[in-house]
Parts: sequence; C-alpha cells; structure tokens
Amino acid sequence: MAREPDNGVGPVRLRPVESAPSISPTDEAAAPPALVGIAVQETPNGRARTAVFMTTDGEVEFAQTGLSVGGGRFRISNVTADGAVLVNLKTGAIARLSLQ
Repeated sequence: MAREPDNGVGPVRLRPVESAPSISPTDEAAAPPALVGIAVQETPNGRARTAVFMTTDGEVEFAQTGLSVGGGRFRISNVTADGAVLVNLKTGAIARLSLQ
C-alpha cells in the first residue's frame, strides 16, 4: 500500500461549498439608467432635446443637458436626436447611450 507523504497538515475533509453571495456593484461601477426615449420641443432658440430614462427601480426620469440622473451619479453631457452622453460624476467615465 502506497503511503502519502506527511505534510504536517493531517487529513483534510471536503464539504460542498454553498453558493457565493451575490455582489452588488459599487456606486462608482453602477450602470447608467436605460435610455428609453428622446423628446424634442421647438423653442425660439432652436430645438430643446430631453432624454427619457428608466431607472432600475422602474422610475422614469427626464433630463436635459447639464442635469443629473441615476440618483445623482451621472450628468447629461449631451442629448442628440438618437442618444445621450452621460458622465459618471465619481469616476469621470463616459457612457454613450443610443436608442435601439
């Protein structure tokens, strides 16, 4: 009978591992709200575009350039005819969202 080398640890018992707890993203890594529409209004100064977002909580947010969304985590940098550019206020990361 073959003898296992003595590593000084002794016998090891294996048991099943429970599933790992889910890890929620930090505020810095949180995804921006989903862009669901662009509203356009004609004004004396030209077209004013408003981005329409759906949050993860199912809330609808309306925001124009310069305003914040996503619980204050993102600032709207630009709203175009088919998308919006958001800046993460903690990391400076840029998210370019487009309508699908």
